[in-house]
Amino acid sequence: MKLQSRTRSRSRFRRGLLVFTLVMFCAIAAALVFLWSALADYEANTPESSMRRYLDRVSAGEWDALAAESGFEPTEFATLDDYEAALKRLYAEPVTDPVFVRTGGGEADPVYTLKQNGEKVAVLALTRAPGGSEYKWNVRTDIEPLDPVTITAPAFARVSVNGKALGAPASSEAAPAFADLPEGYDAPQRSVYSVEGLLMPPEITAEADGVSCEVAQTEDGYDVTVRPADDAALWERAEAAARTYAAFITQDATRAQLNAYLLRGTAFYDAMQEFYNGWYIDHNAHEFRDMTHESIRMDSPDAFTAELSFTYVIRMGSKEYEYPSRYRLAFLNTADGWKAVQVETL
Repeated sequence: MKLQSRTRSRSRFRRGLLVFTLVMFCAIAAALVFLWSALADYEANTPESSMRRYLDRVSAGEWDALAAESGFEPTEFATLDDYEAALKRLYAEPVTDPVFVRTGGGEADPVYTLKQNGEKVAVLALTRAPGGSEYKWNVRTDIEPLDPVTITAPAFARVSVNGKALGAPASSEAAPAFADLPEGYDAPQRSVYSVEGLLMPPEITAEADGVSCEVAQTEDGYDVTVRPADDAALWERAEAAARTYAAFITQDATRAQLNAYLLRGTAFYDAMQEFYNGWYIDHNAHEFRDMTHESIRMDSPDAFTAELSFTYVIRMGSKEYEYPSRYRLAFLNTADGWKAVQVETL
């Protein structure tokens, strides 16, 4: 009897131990699964993991969605399409080996600089995702605006950027060669605009009197040029003034003939009254060859500037001397017609 009792006790103990072991195994397994899930969830929700998922979406070309989710607020000269285009520009080269460097923000809105091969690629800004979101962080690329763009145009031209007409200019200045006109004459003005907040190079257009203008990029920004609708009479005046000026220098035209083309009272007019051309050597003829109209622009409806070039030939007996010449002439329309305010040798 005692033997049977001890046997039954051992059997119950073994069954109990087995049940305990199974329960502990299941508990440990459940704890490990929970811990693994928690670690995986933690890893998936670190800032770095969130940024890597963002870069995966960049690699997949999800531009529309990334732009829409960025929270970017369009401005007068920067649209959501511009933001998307700027994203494509930033990530034109694949980011295969990203390095994330914390550079600002707080606990709820950290900011990282994305680098590759030691070079800055972009700035990534993180914010807390709303409750119920799959992941903890939202990521966006902060697009740094371009430097302010300067546009210079004749005051009578209307300038637009990305299809939007510009308002009042930041400043204005007298057009070149017209800064010191005599009393009673108004200098044509050039408007200087400064456009800020652009994400992409701007599309600049301009028109004057219903005619499209030329827009050229320069070292200082953009320059608008208004061409005359009909330049024949203007070129005729510029060419006649240039011929007379060159001939005056060599004593082949009189001062009175030159003065007929000049605006009295300008610095150039005064200089010509004091200019001595008696030093020029005697010769028996002069000639103009290869007269070329280089460029012409309207500084206002009543002012223009023209550049032309030619070869000035002096004959001394059987010998010829050629002088390549290029002038820039600025004219103002007056009660007495077009008058030159300056003739500049280039």
